[in-house]
Amino acid sequence: MANDYSEAIEKGVRTMLWGEAWGEHIMAHHCADIEEEDDHELLMSVPDEAYDAAKKLIAAYEEANGVSISTLYERALAADEADETVDPEDSEPDAFGGDLVFMALGTEMSWFDEHAEFPLVVPTFDNSELREIADEICDEEQGAA
Repeated sequence: MANDYSEAIEKGVRTMLWGEAWGEHIMAHHCADIEEEDDHELLMSVPDEAYDAAKKLIAAYEEANGVSISTLYERALAADEADETVDPEDSEPDAFGGDLVFMALGTEMSWFDEHAEFPLVVPTFDNSELREIADEICDEEQGAA
């Protein structure tokens, strides 16, 4: 039976979706400093909506590729193991999930930057809902200060 990596991958997806949303907010509004403990706690406090967004993005990958997210990760592992230039020990499921986020958002960062290529259909994803939540959280925090 194959391993189920879905929980670890989902953690990577939701953490990166929220991190991207919070980072975009900070860059646009210059209202937080990630080095400050309170601001860092806001980043690490992943809202419930990020769980929903992660499930949507994972479902989009599964639909686009016709297999489970765990199977996609197993394909990534197999590709890394077959490529002598890649260390399979550097392949973590949460990092895979995070890189899938970057790819779906259309950034220049990719799993394939440091890992072997394998067939992967990358859906597009709109993270504006989480960006709006980051704006709301910041507005609430600024109002409380």
